[in-house]
Amino acid sequence: MSTSREKVRSIDSENAPIKPQYLVVNQTSSGASSVADFLEISTDLRSKDASADKVMNAKSEQCQPADTEHQSDEQPPPAKKRRRGQNKNRKRQVVNDGMCTQILQDRTCPYGDSCKYSHNLEKYLAEKKDDLPGECPFWKREGKCRFGYGCRYYSSHTGESVPDTSAESSVRAAQSERKTNEYVTRDESGFLSTETRTLLRQNRYRFKKADAYISQLESDQQARDDNVKCNQSEVSCPQEPVDAAFDAKLSSDCFTVKDDASKGASAEGVAGAAYYAKGMSSRRPGIFENKLILAPLTTVGNLPFRRVCKGFGADVTVSEMALATKLLQGQQSEWSMIRRHASEDIFGVQIAGTSPSTLARAAEVIESEGNVDFIDLNCGCPIDGVCNRGAGASLMRDGGKKLKRIARAMSSVMVQPLTVKIRTGIYNKEKTAHTIIPSLRDCGVSLITMHGRSKEARYTKLADWAYIDQCAELAKPLSFVGNGDILSFEDAYNHKEYTRVSSLMIGRGALIKPWLFTEIKEQRTWDISSSERFDILKDYTRFGLEHWGSDTQGVETTRRFLLEWCSFLHRYIPAGLLERLPQRINQRPLPYVGRDELETLMGSPSAADWVKLTELLLGPAHDNFHFAPKHKSNAYAAPDAGAAAKRAQRHGAGGSEWG
Repeated sequence: MSTSREKVRSIDSENAPIKPQYLVVNQTSSGASSVADFLEISTDLRSKDASADKVMNAKSEQCQPADTEHQSDEQPPPAKKRRRGQNKNRKRQVVNDGMCTQILQDRTCPYGDSCKYSHNLEKYLAEKKDDLPGECPFWKREGKCRFGYGCRYYSSHTGESVPDTSAESSVRAAQSERKTNEYVTRDESGFLSTETRTLLRQNRYRFKKADAYISQLESDQQARDDNVKCNQSEVSCPQEPVDAAFDAKLSSDCFTVKDDASKGASAEGVAGAAYYAKGMSSRRPGIFENKLILAPLTTVGNLPFRRVCKGFGADVTVSEMALATKLLQGQQSEWSMIRRHASEDIFGVQIAGTSPSTLARAAEVIESEGNVDFIDLNCGCPIDGVCNRGAGASLMRDGGKKLKRIARAMSSVMVQPLTVKIRTGIYNKEKTAHTIIPSLRDCGVSLITMHGRSKEARYTKLADWAYIDQCAELAKPLSFVGNGDILSFEDAYNHKEYTRVSSLMIGRGALIKPWLFTEIKEQRTWDISSSERFDILKDYTRFGLEHWGSDTQGVETTRRFLLEWCSFLHRYIPAGLLERLPQRINQRPLPYVGRDELETLMGSPSAADWVKLTELLLGPAHDNFHFAPKHKSNAYAAPDAGAAAKRAQRHGAGGSEWG
């Protein structure tokens, strides 16, 4: 039998305590209040909400056989499908204007007439959309832009909206000697050189330390197999080599310049690794103490978002999860996720994989070619596509035997600290992390982070901080970081004060309110205004253009990732609208109107309203543009619902502050 306190908690997990004057309410003739008209566009449309099924299953209902309309009312309704996981069938819209980039940069195309892209510059300029207002971030900072005529802010380059044909020759002459590499932003590091990428793709990159370690393991395993009377307890889990000569060989090979087979490796990467080998041999144990760490966030934890969080006080940042196999294949899209901005003073890269040899090689090449302070092993991703391949949270199966082998292999080839991010276990009723943590201390791990949920729970239910505290005690003397459900400075204070964790990691809380880091450090609730929140979006847009580019493709890429972030941002409820503080991460608001029109728009659960926000920053979206968020649970409304417009029309929100 549940207590009254449990009942209150259950109610709080459904609806946030918004002040009545801000709720969207229809006054009927009888004086009764109803929000039925707005439930289809509200944010709390989970499995308990019948309105969610009307929105998500509209097409399936239309496809039902005709005789189903005459079924008896006494029949039970069909089982409801929970809205969780990813929108795997969403269409990715690719924007390509078909113009040769060499021509746009006033360069001679090496392919000439055989180039598959258009060389008709006059036609391109005639059909090009109007330039966006504002300044080109590249031209403003460096006086040049690598996108040339393709830049959506080209008018800020020359002061003309479209260049004169007669002046093209002089412009070409002035820019003809500029090289693309000169335009690469100087604030980012971790670029993979063309030579190194070629070596990886051709499988000619030399992994000296990793290959030596793997060879030693194979020799040890063969010796064990030959000795049938061996009494070791874990035959299938070979220990890391302890031979002194082998250790000396690894030490001598550390960060030496590669031979002829790998001369293409970047000198900058080798020099940076040598610096850390000289000055960071102790693996920097203190960098994780009493820190606020931004969690690795797939899709939304990109470099522009990390810059926003650094501006609000995040101490440590971590890249998006990168797959070790794709890194070793030299895939540019994967390496771009582990770039580092100059503002990220403590930065780590998170990787996922299944094989000790693969992950050891990935760790070696990241340290050599990248620019990182630590490498994090993902053992907490609950996505089926990752776990079914033996990576992510599935590494915690079988007592973490494979996890231990991977940790030994990675730490043996690394100079920087190795960290591991885990969950409580695979199943809700069977917590197993406490049985794995003690053995990780002997595998070269410097820090363990625990997300207080199981793989089965994914991101539902509340994080188990009591279990996190128990595991933090078992992990000593290792640093231990707690993660889960932090959305206010009160949450952060309680978890840090009453548990034995070294630091706190914040994930969804930072997506919902990136100024949370400031709140925690200043111990206050920030009733941030809509104009201040809009300024944050402006900063993100500028960071996105600097990272992805100011041409059409860069603008649309920035728009797409901004929309993905908006699918979390709209969950924030302004502090001034709440009857009691703080907002909890498991609370969802009923439809409400803000204190002005912009605040109402930002609180909309409709993807159509998120698109409107991006159009205020990046200009109109292209024809037939549509957006579906990656995660189903983030879309509480149909893309064309226009929730904010309906609310403002009925309830007369305040005047616009953004024009």
